[in-house]
Amino acid sequence: MEELASFFVEEGRRHGLIVSSCAEGRWMNVLGVDTSGCLTKEVWEKCAGKKLNIPNKKNKRGECDCILGYDIGGYGGCGMKCVYCYGRNYERHEIHNPISPLLFGWPGKEDEIKEVKAESWVNKDGWLL
Repeated sequence: MEELASFFVEEGRRHGLIVSSCAEGRWMNVLGVDTSGCLTKEVWEKCAGKKLNIPNKKNKRGECDCILGYDIGGYGGCGMKCVYCYGRNYERHEIHNPISPLLFGWPGKEDEIKEVKAESWVNKDGWLL
């Protein structure tokens, strides 16, 4: 793993890219891998172009610094068909229905759907990056 991670870091540097990992362990820091997480506050703020007020909460995975800290999908849930990704699965994508409240199929007797209060994390001061 160290040899492979080191190779990725060197190749990334040659091409001006930063190699990141998420919840794989902080041991990769010494090899040059950014282990701060894939969806950190800084990443979200850069994408949004705004400062965010993100509530403090403990992540479900100990080595994960991502602000959500958990997946909302499942293995095989993405239809982008990227060769390297664990999320691809052509068969499951075929049963996705965009009007269903679930990623795949329809709710059954065993499913419980709950409404969750969602509020904006955008800082109302209007600070921009």
